[in-house]
Amino acid sequence: ILSISQAVQTAPRRMNVSAVIIACFGLDAARQMKQVMLSTDVYSISTAAQGHLNAILILSVPSIGRVMGTSVGTTVFVQHGRCTCALI
Repeated sequence: ILSISQAVQTAPRRMNVSAVIIACFGLDAARQMKQVMLSTDVYSISTAAQGHLNAILILSVPSIGRVMGTSVGTTVFVQHGRCTCALI
């Protein structure tokens, strides 16, 4: 799903809103599947380690991506455009 969404988002050279909408739905579905898989892995280990790994999972994975995406994504979009920004 992630590869298809990226291909749909980066393929068109003209700005087409349908490509952006399809890519957003695909990326959201891929993100949710990743979160479910990571949570399943955390809860499958020993009970003593679950709390620590769950805290790391909740705090680090989404937060680091958002912080990096905000600064890097804006700069790349302004300097190089939508298609290049989608590749990142």
